[in-house]
Amino acid sequence: MRFKFFGILFLCCLGVFACTKSKRVERKIQGEWVLKEMRIIDGQGFTHYLDAVSGSLTLDFDDQISEGLVSFQIESINNNQLFTNNFSGDSLEYNADLNVLYIGENQERRVFSLILHNSRDLVIEYYDLLSYQLRKFIFTRS
Repeated sequence: MRFKFFGILFLCCLGVFACTKSKRVERKIQGEWVLKEMRIIDGQGFTHYLDAVSGSLTLDFDDQISEGLVSFQIESINNNQLFTNNFSGDSLEYNADLNVLYIGENQERRVFSLILHNSRDLVIEYYDLLSYQLRKFIFTRS
């Protein structure tokens, strides 16, 4: 009987702490961010460092809205093709258990791994299956 009580109490505490961690991270990364740099790892394992990038990202967890657009070019990949990444959507969500952000909406909703977050820096990444590229976005607070 006592074991059952402590087991239930332990599960309740886990739920409270997970919720607290999630809200703490959301408060820390909410707001406006400016893209500073990108790193792209192509299908052959080469890392491309891009600093001639432009774009921004705004995260609003209260209304579950994300906004922003990023554009970048890679001279050595895909014949200098211009890429864009649209962050706009109305289904913003943070999953503390997986440490991922869901950004976008409908078919354009992507899963971004949350690599680094503090009051000044935000680093997220996702794997683009169509281009065979791991795309890492490095933002600073605007």
